[in-house]
Parts: sequence; structure tokens; C-alpha cells
Amino acid sequence: MGQINIIRYREYDIQLHYNPGTGCFSARCMHMSSYNKFDKKISNFCMGYATPTEAIDDVKRQIDKFLSTAPKNIKELANAIENSLTYESECEANVNEDILLMLLKSSSFLKLN
Repeated sequence: MGQINIIRYREYDIQLHYNPGTGCFSARCMHMSSYNKFDKKISNFCMGYATPTEAIDDVKRQIDKFLSTAPKNIKELANAIENSLTYESECEANVNEDILLMLLKSSSFLKLN
């Protein structure tokens, strides 16, 4: 699967990919990826889309949804950061840097303070 284009949307880069084996398109931005349900017509075993526009629009919707629920105060930001943790072991957790960056960029209270 090869990257064929990068689209800029709301300050974020969406990478568009094409899978020549299946003839399907997919898109990705940070931790969000397009994911289509299986379609017999296009036999999308990779869960891609028939057109690049569909794949990009899927990720745009995910970005919009994420940004619409951006934390509005410090407590909501802390909860969102905690929810983005990935656990390496019982005692070690890491913050997903991509999610943290999106949270910080989208947080309305940061713009006010």
C-alpha cells in the first residue's frame, strides 16, 4: 500500500493511500484512520473505499468529531490525556503524543489563557 497524497485539513495532515492489490483507498491522520465496512461490490478486504474522496471524508468526520469534544477546562484535559494512555506494562504507561498534540491544539481554554 503506497501513500499517494497528503491533504491539509484544519491544521492536520491527512495521508491518502492506495492499495493496488484491492484497488481501494484509505486515509490516515495521527491516530485516526478511515475504516469502511466490507463491500462485496469492491471486495475491500483491507476495509478501504472505492474512491479517495470517501476515505478522506471519513477521516475529516473523525477529526471534526474529535475537535467538537475538545476539553474546555483543565479537568477535562487531564481526563482526555489519561484516556489516551497506552500501557507498556502494569507499571508503565505512555501518553499518545499525537492525541496530546491534537488535544492541546484544540483546547479552547488554552486559547483563552
